[in-house]
Amino acid sequence: MAPCEEYAVYNGPHDTSILDAGYTLSKKKDLLMIDQNGYMYYLGAAHNYSFRNTVFIDLTTGVQYRSSDLFRKDSGVWDYLSNTITAKIRESTDEMIYFDDSVSIGPGTKFALTDDGIDFYFEKGEIAANAAGMQVFHVPYSDLADYLDTEGAFWRSFN
Repeated sequence: MAPCEEYAVYNGPHDTSILDAGYTLSKKKDLLMIDQNGYMYYLGAAHNYSFRNTVFIDLTTGVQYRSSDLFRKDSGVWDYLSNTITAKIRESTDEMIYFDDSVSIGPGTKFALTDDGIDFYFEKGEIAANAAGMQVFHVPYSDLADYLDTEGAFWRSFN
């Protein structure tokens, strides 16, 4: 059976789902940032599912960077970021949307680079009510000066 026929048998004669995905590609110096955004909805589902995935690739070496590549080792950055973003949550005027009043930031936390800082983001329903949407917390580079590895390959790739 051909893949498209298999899909029709599995999903029935009419498609019962929607997927809308897009990519934004941007380049700063030697760094390529691929920012993937998507929206998915299944017929009859209570909620849609949105997602974002950001990838950073050094165009000269092919290395894919992670957030840990941006910071000095053993600098205490994860505690600092956890405390900073937790404070932002606690200062929120709409605290009812959050499941907890604290978050833990680590190397696996999703992030995007901006011109003046780093956006750490959480998917819908991850730390707050689904209706609240994706939660994004901006931390300026100036606040991270004690933690950034400005001699590291990741930082140098875009600065």
